[in-house]
Amino acid sequence: MEGKHGDQEKAIALWEFVRKTRQHYFPSQQGREAEDPVKLANVYGYGYCDDAATALAWLATAAGFKARVWDLRGHVIPEIFYQDSWHMLDPDEEVYYFDDRGAIASVEWLTRHPETIANLQGGSRQRPRGWRNFTGL
Repeated sequence: MEGKHGDQEKAIALWEFVRKTRQHYFPSQQGREAEDPVKLANVYGYGYCDDAATALAWLATAAGFKARVWDLRGHVIPEIFYQDSWHMLDPDEEVYYFDDRGAIASVEWLTRHPETIANLQGGSRQRPRGWRNFTGL
C-alpha cells in the first residue's frame, strides 16, 4: 500500500487487489481454504462472493483495520471500519457506493437508502432484501 494516503485510499487499494486477482466462479475448495487471500490470489484465482468478501476482510485486518462480513441471504459482502464508521466495498460485484457526505457507504446506510443501489449506473443493480450479520471474523 505504498504511496496510499489516508484510510479510504488504503481500503480501496485492498478492494482493488481482491477484485483484480480473482474471478467469480465455483470455488475449487470448500470452506475456509478458499477464503485465504494469499491462496485465493496465487493458487485458485476464483471463488464465490463469500470467498472474496472474507479475503478482503482478512487483508483489511492484517493492514490494521477492523473488518466484518455480512450475509445478505444470497450475497456476501465485507465492510471495513475507518474514520469512525463502516464502509462496504464489494469485491465480487466490483462496486462500492457513496453516501450523501461523499464517503463510501456502510451496509446500514444502504439499507436506509436502497435507491442508491437501484440507481447505480453500471455495476450491481441488486436490491437489498434485508441485511443480517455474518459471523465471520
